[in-house]
Amino acid sequence: MTGPAPIVPQLQPIAAARQALDAALARQTAARASLTDLRRQRDTLLRRGDAAGALALDPRITAAQTALSTATTDVATAAARLAKLSDGLITPAATPEALVGTLDAALPITLLPVRLEARYAANAVALNVRIYPDQIHVDSHERELTPDEVTAGTDYWRARWRPPSAADPTFTTAWTTLTASIGARRAAWIVQATTPTNMNAIGTSTAPVFPTVATRGTVWSRAARATALPDRWAIVGIQGGRAVFRKWTAFVPDYLAASTANGRRLMLVPVLNPVNQNRTIVLGWGM
Repeated sequence: MTGPAPIVPQLQPIAAARQALDAALARQTAARASLTDLRRQRDTLLRRGDAAGALALDPRITAAQTALSTATTDVATAAARLAKLSDGLITPAATPEALVGTLDAALPITLLPVRLEARYAANAVALNVRIYPDQIHVDSHERELTPDEVTAGTDYWRARWRPPSAADPTFTTAWTTLTASIGARRAAWIVQATTPTNMNAIGTSTAPVFPTVATRGTVWSRAARATALPDRWAIVGIQGGRAVFRKWTAFVPDYLAASTANGRRLMLVPVLNPVNQNRTIVLGWGM
């Protein structure tokens, strides 16, 4: 007896769409940083009383606003395309077990923790399921450096560039100075981002050559976000040892905001009613 034909998901278009989304997000971040920097320059000129200089920046500010608007539209378009392609994977034959069976055995799989909450509703004929991403999902890292961080990083490397002294052979002072106001975790990234391109000349009279790094304003530029979530969840209800329902959620966006503009943590609350026939998921947030 011949079994069902194996499922062969078309993942290359999804990978391409995900790359397009990441590229659009990078353009959005760069455009936002540029706009913030230009506005800061204008404010500085106005405080100095240089109205003409501030006015001369207006065309560049307008262009930066246009670039940010275009990038934001590109992000929305790429995200919608990614969701549509992912929806195309869900067919009657695409059970959770069948899709898991298509995974490349040569690649490792990491199962990250989440918290589940389930509650009956509508006179116990509906089941609402909430899925809370864990702390490990939350990404608050900003790759772009502030001007002060760039200065701190280059100062660190200039201190490191000199030959070690007998009093400080491991350059502890340079690291202590850097982490005093920034913190060790952020400092480690700053050191990596500002690493000179001519490291072979460290300890010599040749000056360090610093790379061009992406910068942002001096304030918070994006919310912490939950990442590394699956494209969707499969909710399986088991009663008496048998599955009584299997429901897919809708597509889960690659990036979900996990904090407010002032940095206050949000709890992500995807809510699913798997008993209803429409495979919908409502994204809400609980403080």
